[in-house]
Amino acid sequence: MQTKEKKTKEKPTYGVPRCLLFVCGRVLRYSKAYFAFTLLGLAVNILCQVMQFYLAPTLIGTLERGEGILAFMLALLLLGGGQAFMMGLRSYVDRNRYPMKMVLNSRLTEEVTGKIAATSYPNFLTEKFKNRTSQAFEGVESGVINGFNNLVNYHLRTVIMFAFYLYFLSDLHPLLGVVTGILAGIMFFYNRWAYAWGQRHRDEESEVWRKWDYVRDNMVKLPLIKELKLFGMTGWIEDIFRDVWLISSHLSVKRERFFAWRGVVNLVTDVLRDGFALYILISAAIRGEISAARFVLLSAAVNNFSSQVGGVFDSINHVREDCLKVNNLMEFINYPEPFRFEDGLSVPRAESYEITLENVSYTYPGAPEKTLDGFNLTVHRGEKLAMVGLNGAGKTTVVKLICGFLDPDEGRVLFNGADVREFNRRDYYSLFSAVFQQFSILDSTIAQNIAQSVENIDYEKLDECLEKAGLKKMIENLPKGLETHLGRDIYDDGIMLSGGQTQRMLLARALYKNAPILILDEPTAALDPLAENDIYMKYNAMCSGKTSVFISHRFASTRFCDRVVYVADGKAAEVGTHDELIRLGGGYAKLFEVQARYYRDGDVREMMRKEAEDNASE
Repeated sequence: MQTKEKKTKEKPTYGVPRCLLFVCGRVLRYSKAYFAFTLLGLAVNILCQVMQFYLAPTLIGTLERGEGILAFMLALLLLGGGQAFMMGLRSYVDRNRYPMKMVLNSRLTEEVTGKIAATSYPNFLTEKFKNRTSQAFEGVESGVINGFNNLVNYHLRTVIMFAFYLYFLSDLHPLLGVVTGILAGIMFFYNRWAYAWGQRHRDEESEVWRKWDYVRDNMVKLPLIKELKLFGMTGWIEDIFRDVWLISSHLSVKRERFFAWRGVVNLVTDVLRDGFALYILISAAIRGEISAARFVLLSAAVNNFSSQVGGVFDSINHVREDCLKVNNLMEFINYPEPFRFEDGLSVPRAESYEITLENVSYTYPGAPEKTLDGFNLTVHRGEKLAMVGLNGAGKTTVVKLICGFLDPDEGRVLFNGADVREFNRRDYYSLFSAVFQQFSILDSTIAQNIAQSVENIDYEKLDECLEKAGLKKMIENLPKGLETHLGRDIYDDGIMLSGGQTQRMLLARALYKNAPILILDEPTAALDPLAENDIYMKYNAMCSGKTSVFISHRFASTRFCDRVVYVADGKAAEVGTHDELIRLGGGYAKLFEVQARYYRDGDVREMMRKEAEDNASE
């Protein structure tokens, strides 16, 4: 029985001052107008609150002093009208800040997506990085934008108004500040601990939301919809939904139960604080120490001061909560990179390249055993290399190491004799064109998907690549040709390619890049025999002047390659030409014979006969 490992709670990497500097710096960098309008909103809010505070006491004071209706109306016009003007100005500021906020949000999101696009491939293999990715998007809106708004419109305003009300109450009673401060301190430290709940459970929450996103996103994908209908998988999907819902529900109940006690503590401290302040004020009024206007003024001051004292501490907690989300965003942006990029060496350009895997071992994160163990292979300059083996033998992992997506745990990958780790990895990637088993087709035009660009597309080169990939005639028959949209999530007129057509388009994409090293990982898996044979016949032309690695389960692909590598047990078990490996009589020869017999009619009939006899005897 598997025991569940206890997850350790991580402390935030960045403190509140660093997070606030980051917030203000990002807002100034991406939208100075938003920064200025937020400060203007702060000034407007303070003036509006001050005018509201003075309005009633000033009107009562004019009546008490018998200053007449003119003075009363003038005070009403100045303070009431001024307050109305400030409220209108506040509405104007809020409306005009919204488009600025959208610009700020998009620029911050662009920074997050830029990190995702540029980060080292191994980061995507870790749960920690995946969790930080979802937390980073939350940090954009809930952290940076809300954090800046709370800092300016809540925290600074609260501190300023606290000082303003303190001025009026400084001589009312010495115990007022002491009692209020003690109760507010209790609230502060309790809420500070309570607000950190999200940080203590951030990985747990991210994991839940990631599961929700996975289930929701996959429910609308066509392959799953077909399988739901064909295999009657509705009950199974409902079980998955129920499991994810139960996990998220348990977490929500735990969160709400925790914060319910926070509400009780806040209520008790509010009642004690406000009750004591009002007792002092009413006692002073009964003793005749203050006038009616002064009583109204101080009543408002007491009420606002009490809330501002708690507000100061509460705003500190809000800022801390926002900073926890900003911390998550900063951790993501500054997530360590195992590869060298701009600080790496430029890849030396040459007419041809040689790649050597020298005693390479690699284990995927969390895997129980090594995928590759002591793997040795040299891909010679200009060579067409075939790589074959059973599923899970490690062929695709070898390709990832050659392309620089992974670094070995042991051993070295050498590029023209130099360790790949020393190079600028992005510069190194430019040397490769590839067709992978897992791929991406964006909802865009065919031309843009092949060229991987929206401008400066070389259409003459596109035609040549489509001809080699065997897709030109099909595209010419489309009404919009190369400008036809793919996919239907964005464009209503988008088309859906078949599996074989998609593989041909991916091949055209690899040819369009025209890199000196071509990697083809099962490029004919979705093709019919005639289309597959067509690719084989064109393979030499496609690879002319290039170094190429061709991975396939179909051993027919090995006949037109210079050498064959048979991968087994995490090693390059057999290396040689097709004929050499057949004569060797090892694992390659046995697998080739097993596969070849299905193409011999006599053998197939004999196998069917024996199978029928075996079934009859049972």
